[in-house]
Amino acid sequence: MLTTELWVHRQVDTMLTYADDYSFNVFGFDHMGRADCIMRTANFAAALQDWDLLLNCMMLLKEYKRWPDWLELDRKQKKILKEKGYKKFRSQRSMTRDPYKYTLTSICLMEGLNEDQRKEWIRQVRIPFWMNRSGLWLWKRALLNKKYQRAFEWVLMREMDWRLWTEKYRDGWKEKEKTEKGLRRYFYDRLVNNLGYPGYVKHLHGCMIYVTGSERLGDRLLKYTPQWNHVLKILCGSKLVHLEIDFIENYRNKKGFQWNGEAWRSEEWRKLPETEKYKWDKDWLDMLYNRWKKQRNG
Repeated sequence: MLTTELWVHRQVDTMLTYADDYSFNVFGFDHMGRADCIMRTANFAAALQDWDLLLNCMMLLKEYKRWPDWLELDRKQKKILKEKGYKKFRSQRSMTRDPYKYTLTSICLMEGLNEDQRKEWIRQVRIPFWMNRSGLWLWKRALLNKKYQRAFEWVLMREMDWRLWTEKYRDGWKEKEKTEKGLRRYFYDRLVNNLGYPGYVKHLHGCMIYVTGSERLGDRLLKYTPQWNHVLKILCGSKLVHLEIDFIENYRNKKGFQWNGEAWRSEEWRKLPETEKYKWDKDWLDMLYNRWKKQRNG
């Protein structure tokens, strides 16, 4: 059984992965990253093979919270955000499907579990029925029983088709979101965030494809994967060539996690010092590359 006693207090940066300079300068405290707390922590858990971090994520899901209480903003801080005009932030219990997807992905990437143990861990992640759309439900079932694999592939393929079709309208919706006000602006904001095929959705689909081992879906997503995104290429099952291997082995860690973005971050992007313990983008690239080498060498 998971209990709150399993929660391990660590540095705030461990959970949020960055402290935003703009946030400190404007608001006097860091409010960035809380909504993605589980996603980032689950990613770290897999990259570092850290069971404590993974248990933290599962405990938060069990309590139906996006981040732990010790990261919650107090009333004064929330008031400051509203007074400064910053209205677009989630509450602690405003849950979405992404935290569940990333936690399940990390369970599949943890080493040292046999098949039965891994399935038991997957069963421990209980998704509320109102969030269990067909794609998420079938994906979890496919992780537990391969007979659901074909159905999951069909549903995700249809979602990919829909997102690719709506992607051509996304730039126009972004422009409308900037110029409209009130309900019309909210309408276009919803379109931008829920349709099209942005980088973070491709990364999430890549994770789902990778842990189910679907070559069919991987080949499809690979066609729309940027040449620079080596993490997504490995998730899709790409066979790396010599130049890509050389790039991966010599890659220096940068701030944040560029692999779920839509554009390559230039070499001028701020690099983290080598003494930095948590190197999110490099840790994930190294983890997947090492798994790729093991599979290639049999």
